[in-house]
Amino acid sequence: RPLVKLRNLMQQGAQGDLRVRSRLESRGEIGQLGESFDTMMLQITELVQQTRQSANQVLETASELSQASRTTAVSAKEIAVATEEISQGAGGLANEAERGNDLTLTNADRLRNVIEANREMGEVASGIRESSEHGTEYISELISKTGDTERMIRSMEEKVGKLKDSTDSIRRIVDLLGNVTKQTNILSLNAAIEAARSGAAGKGFMVVADEIRSLADQSKESIGVVGDITEGIQKEIDDTVGVLSAAYPIFQQQIDSMKEAATIFRQVQGHVGEFIEKLGRVSDSMRELDETQGILSDSMSNVSAVAQQSLATSEQVASLSQEQLNISERLGQHVEQLERLSESLQGS
Repeated sequence: RPLVKLRNLMQQGAQGDLRVRSRLESRGEIGQLGESFDTMMLQITELVQQTRQSANQVLETASELSQASRTTAVSAKEIAVATEEISQGAGGLANEAERGNDLTLTNADRLRNVIEANREMGEVASGIRESSEHGTEYISELISKTGDTERMIRSMEEKVGKLKDSTDSIRRIVDLLGNVTKQTNILSLNAAIEAARSGAAGKGFMVVADEIRSLADQSKESIGVVGDITEGIQKEIDDTVGVLSAAYPIFQQQIDSMKEAATIFRQVQGHVGEFIEKLGRVSDSMRELDETQGILSDSMSNVSAVAQQSLATSEQVASLSQEQLNISERLGQHVEQLERLSESLQGS
């Protein structure tokens, strides 16, 4: 009967009932077998309880790990997407930095060309200023010489006027000599008439009268020639006076024009001086801008290098993020497998 009881208890234990106990009071081998059975069932019960607790803890840990894995996977995906965007942005930034560096170098070349053109403009402006100064000096000398010429023309007008008065006096003298010649002819004619009346006694006087008439005729011819010459001189003098009278206003206009030109030259000289001064300030600003451009070029080079380095780092981070995403996915698979094993363990 005790063996049949133990067999039945073992069958119940085999069916999962770990609460069965023999509680045999026999002191022989059957009693020892009963105690061993009770000890075995007690230890199996404790082992199952510990296994169940461990399975529950593993299941809870697997659940938490699964949740964390899913959260990590989502974060890894977001990080991967953000890293990809950062990588693309870093690539765009690197391209823009490279482009900005190229533009900075191009602007630096253009700025140097502008500085060179500004220097050439300064040289040209200096040349214009020197030419303007020479022109002003030349105009001043020309005005001075024109003043001398004006005084000479005025003196010439005065002398021509005096010469005209002299020719008038000569004309009056010629007219007087003409009248004297006429009177002489009349006197010689009267003397010839009186000599003819005197007969033989007046022949000598006749010869003298003929000589006087001949001299009067010669004087008349000479006076006519002198009169013609005087008329020619008078005409030339009148023409000279007319030319001088006509030339004087034109000459005066030329003097006014030269004075105005001198004023314009002085104004141009002043404007050129102001232009040179402003050009100097522009040159200083250009030099400062060139220095700033150099600093900007160095900064753009540094930005380009940093952008390239950031691009490489972003690509490396993107690779690591992708790897982390893959690890998170594999970890999720392992966690799911661990959950299934935990449930299977708990069921067992």
